[in-house]
Amino acid sequence: MRKLNDVSDYAICSNCGTEFLLSRTVKYYIRHGKRKHVFCSNKCDREFKVGENNPAWRGGRKIGKGGYIYIYQPNHPRATVNNYVLEHRLVMENHMGRILEQNEIVHHKNENKKENVPENLDVCTQNTHAKIHNLKRKRDNKGRWVS
Repeated sequence: MRKLNDVSDYAICSNCGTEFLLSRTVKYYIRHGKRKHVFCSNKCDREFKVGENNPAWRGGRKIGKGGYIYIYQPNHPRATVNNYVLEHRLVMENHMGRILEQNEIVHHKNENKKENVPENLDVCTQNTHAKIHNLKRKRDNKGRWVS
């Protein structure tokens, strides 16, 4: 097997391992150190550049809607379409030693969405979670919720 630095007419695809003929342009990029990986097709290029292999990878941690932290977990049963899971759910799952049910809600005791430590988190149902937050809300003299 040839090294990528030895610019010949053929190379091994970084994704599928197939040997293929290099174009003149790709040989130039290899010779000048501008390519780390080469691919036999656009399909192999797309398949390879997922997760950590993507040049835009930022560690698999992002802040999403509402200020919640999401972690990249492609094999998690409750992952989003983009393979992310809420960090506070992962922390509680690790703490409890099981996957949380779909109807279980993780409550932040101090209401800081970025403080995802087991001491600050509590697992409850949707009904209990609503009661916890409604206790903190105020009503006017007609019994309506005041924002």
